[in-house]
Amino acid sequence: MRSIDKRAKIGRHVFMGKDVIIGKGVVIADDAIIGHRAIIHEGTVIGKGSSIGENSILGKSPLLAKTSTLKAKPLPPLRLGEGVMVGVGVMVGVGVAVQVGVGLT
Repeated sequence: MRSIDKRAKIGRHVFMGKDVIIGKGVVIADDAIIGHRAIIHEGTVIGKGSSIGENSILGKSPLLAKTSTLKAKPLPPLRLGEGVMVGVGVMVGVGVAVQVGVGLT
C-alpha cells in the first residue's frame, strides 16, 4: 500500500512501486522511477528522469542522542538533479545536493 502525502507534488509519467512512502512537500519531477518500498522524507526534491532503487531512504534528518550536548541545526532538504540514479537500499540524508547524472550506490 502506498502512502503519499497530499502536499507532495508528483510530475507526469512517474512510476512508483509497491509500498512507497512519500512525505509532505516532496517534489518528484516528470519521468522519475521510484522503486518498491522506497521512503522519501519531507521536502526532498527529485529531478526529472531520476531513478530511485528499491528500499532506498531519502531525505532523513539525523537524530541526536538525548544525552548529546550538541544543538541540532536544521539542514536544507535533499535535492537530486536530473537523471540521478540511486541504487537499491541506499540512504541519503538531508543537506545534500546531488548534481545532474550522478549515480549513488
